[in-house]
Amino acid sequence: MKAIVAAFALVAAVLQLGAQQSNTAQPSVSLILEQMRSPDRHERMVGFGYAANLLESKESTPADQDRLRLGIIELLITENNLIRSFIAKNDRANAPGDEKSEQPATQASSSSDQGECDCDEEDDEYPFLIEYVANMGDERGIPALIGAAGSGGIAIRGAAAFGKKALDPALELVKGNDPDLAERALFVIQKLLEWRTAISDPESHLRIKNALRLALVSPSYGVRYAAIYAVEYMDDREEFVPILKQIAEHDPYKLPNQPKEDGTVGDHYFVRLSAARLLQKIADRTPPTIDRGVPGFPPGCSVTAFIAPANATVDHSLSAPRNQVLFATSFTVYGGCDLPQPVTAGSWSTSDPAHVSISNQPPTPGLATCLASVATPVTVTYSGTRSGYAFTPATLVCK
Repeated sequence: MKAIVAAFALVAAVLQLGAQQSNTAQPSVSLILEQMRSPDRHERMVGFGYAANLLESKESTPADQDRLRLGIIELLITENNLIRSFIAKNDRANAPGDEKSEQPATQASSSSDQGECDCDEEDDEYPFLIEYVANMGDERGIPALIGAAGSGGIAIRGAAAFGKKALDPALELVKGNDPDLAERALFVIQKLLEWRTAISDPESHLRIKNALRLALVSPSYGVRYAAIYAVEYMDDREEFVPILKQIAEHDPYKLPNQPKEDGTVGDHYFVRLSAARLLQKIADRTPPTIDRGVPGFPPGCSVTAFIAPANATVDHSLSAPRNQVLFATSFTVYGGCDLPQPVTAGSWSTSDPAHVSISNQPPTPGLATCLASVATPVTVTYSGTRSGYAFTPATLVCK
């Protein structure tokens, strides 16, 4: 299966200001959109930070807000393609010789217009972008979220939260020619089945069943593997027993030179093992694991409130804005529910105001400035709440 970027729990955008930006003037919407299309990744993320800040402030027109939301969605598509290309290249390079045939090239390409994927930095910024698109609730972001589903739960839940609206694009990708996207779409289908409230009509159920049957015989081991886990959540999963037995006995994909329970080393057929485990669950009538969400809220819901970025480091000796970080509040609701998200007004503060100031004034509320170096990280807090949830504080290190 393709390498998977680890799931993250942080929320919202990367809002650290770039060195070329003013600490007071908000760029125009057109300039922000241009920044998000820049060949330079840092410049794209600076534009994303400005876009998120402007959307949060509600100071732009409805038409400009729509342009910004679409620009952020397009940015996620760009980052998805760069990361998928990087992962696919590494997978093919690292696969043993007889397994390279199981490593089909992804159709995503890293266009020279968007540069190369600096994947050492993705762990900090890419999850913020995914989370922001998931939180926007804009159905135009469904394809982008499905494309990011290899990153884990943030994108998967974000796409599945749209319910039946996410089903058509997911099914099209499962039937398409890109195995990497098909695999990611299966993650979303699994979540739709797991939540149950999203897909309940017979027609949708039949379409999912047909797509899973197709995926289980895919040439891609990643697609077969993902389909097995989706089948677990089908009400009529017993119908898949014959094909699961075939996979458990004959699936060709193997990882060579793997340690075994008896202490020896040999081939590991993990797709076969997954099929065998599901067959045992079906035989034992073991129910699948269900996302129960948060107590007091409908099933499939989870609620979080954060300050982002959660951790930042800047050098106080640099001139503004390089000695500054722009913090923002954000809120996440995952699952097949639509909870109210009122924000109670609050103020920004730091645990060391003598050495770290923070603005409460527009256009940059949450803009922290390191005035001197500090021996220990400074805590950044916002006193307001969202839906009754306090925001988890952030930390700032001033060198």
